[in-house]
Amino acid sequence: MCGIIGIAGNQQSNAFRKLFNGLKRLEYRGYDSYGFALLNAGTLDIQTSIGQIGEAEIDLRSEARVGLAHTRWATHGGVTDINAHPQTSCQQRIAVVHNGILTNYLQLRDRLLDLGHEFRSETDTETIPHLIEEYMNSNGFTFLEATIAAVKDLGSGGSYAFAAVFQDEPNTIIFAKNRSPLLVGVGENENYIGSAEVAFLEHTKKYIVLEDMTIGKITADSIELYNLEGELLSLDGKISVSQFNIEESAKGGFKHYMLKEIHEQGHALKNTLQNMDQDIIAKITKEIIEAPEIFFVAAGTSSHSCLVAEFLFENIAGIRTRTLLPNILESKAITPSSLIFAVSQSGETADTISALEYALKNGAVVASLVNMVGTQIPRMSTVCLYTHAGPEIGVAATKTFTTQVIALTRLAIETGYKTKKITKKKYEDLLAELYELPEIVSTVVKRTEYLTKQVGNLIRYKPSAYFLGTSTTLPVAQEGALKLKEIAYVHAEGYNAAESKHGPIALIEKDFPVIFIASTDKTRHHLLGNIKEMAARGAKTITILEEDEHIERETDIAIKIPKLRNEELMFIPATVVTQLIAYYAAAGKRIKGKEINPDKPKNLSKVVTVS
Repeated sequence: MCGIIGIAGNQQSNAFRKLFNGLKRLEYRGYDSYGFALLNAGTLDIQTSIGQIGEAEIDLRSEARVGLAHTRWATHGGVTDINAHPQTSCQQRIAVVHNGILTNYLQLRDRLLDLGHEFRSETDTETIPHLIEEYMNSNGFTFLEATIAAVKDLGSGGSYAFAAVFQDEPNTIIFAKNRSPLLVGVGENENYIGSAEVAFLEHTKKYIVLEDMTIGKITADSIELYNLEGELLSLDGKISVSQFNIEESAKGGFKHYMLKEIHEQGHALKNTLQNMDQDIIAKITKEIIEAPEIFFVAAGTSSHSCLVAEFLFENIAGIRTRTLLPNILESKAITPSSLIFAVSQSGETADTISALEYALKNGAVVASLVNMVGTQIPRMSTVCLYTHAGPEIGVAATKTFTTQVIALTRLAIETGYKTKKITKKKYEDLLAELYELPEIVSTVVKRTEYLTKQVGNLIRYKPSAYFLGTSTTLPVAQEGALKLKEIAYVHAEGYNAAESKHGPIALIEKDFPVIFIASTDKTRHHLLGNIKEMAARGAKTITILEEDEHIERETDIAIKIPKLRNEELMFIPATVVTQLIAYYAAAGKRIKGKEINPDKPKNLSKVVTVS
């Protein structure tokens, strides 16, 4: 959940400025507090503050060549200056930044207290510098040896990626990784560590993905990796080259990342389709056809893309699947014949990783769909397909959702053809229109922006809203409600419109906003009745639809999307409209006189690496 960056550089490094800029790019991972540890001329300078690094005004003049930085999403301990990272040892000669949760920190803390250590914070993180200090002082271990010993104490049960600096080794950063993301950036006369590529992408595109239970050490001109036995590991074949560009992580003239990422969905969808590996498509299709049972497993927005996939695979390929949240999967009887299909933007979602560990323990086959290359979930998978959506900085998922849906649609179409559920003509027509979708989506964004802004203004300060879909568009309704909740703080729920009479309609009063997502199938005429029922009770009705003069007449606001030849493909254009509505409801909204930021919704983080 938190963001880490470290730099080990030379005399011209200007490490503080690079840490500051890199940390701003990681702020989507947490923005409760931030801090720096700078090694300079034999001193260890610690700076921490509550608040967002993006709003900070800091004097960046410093001679430091080596340092760490951290942006926090609070788990253990409140949002206070004393709980901000870096956390330090008793003598304040060792500083640590950490992402994850230490499951055994209370036992370790009690042990250290008995040995005379004094703790200042409520965090689990503070255990780490004290452990390292204890091994160095009591056992005479080196900084590296003490860190390896500390990792052994932390064990493999928790999730952590941490980095440490020691005042007496001013050229060195030591780090360790288990179940939380951490990369090593490979530079020229300068090396880096970071929670994601964007942390150091401005300076290098080369990076190393770390395996779990790896300990490492970087200086300006060296990278060393070790296992728990302290054995040096080979770097042969470990260096990858990022496919991202630093420009992709900039706002590009937009006020917020979220709006930029909504607008660039046409490009992202095109990139997904162009980069889908045909061999991987064939392998996943084969696994799907041969599996007697298929479970999609995902959390948050990704679970909604899986619900879309459920509909697509049943209607295009004649194959029934089930979507389960990760903790639900762990209660199911998984067998070696089960296919578990994980979907995750980050590839590091802790709940999903835990579910996959359970599935693998029971011998199941694991396939996955992920955006971030080289992360944990792909490494756990028999076969993985990447969406290549590019960096998504806004906390609310936009282009990563639609690229998941288009990739899953491509798989469903291929599976339907292989199972002979669809004819060659239907297969070719579906594919042709699928490849037209990027341009269609770009058109939808441009043409609906005016109306979605009006709707956003209309519902911005409403206490609640409904998103109602049909049996086919329900996942779009659920995703739209989630977006409105998480960035505009409007309580919203997504329901099947047919169920609205069974409870939800009781809340309807004058001007209560109800957003309908109309489908083009046989359920469409039922939706017209639902709209009339809501309108009769005073609701403000907004409908996202293809051409339909009857529905247009009955709804207060009609937002039209292009009519598609294949109704199975309307999910993505309709979703883009709901994203714009949520964005414009949030943009400009003020709470207690302060304008909220859609990119940084309160209490949320982009990457959920804790269970």
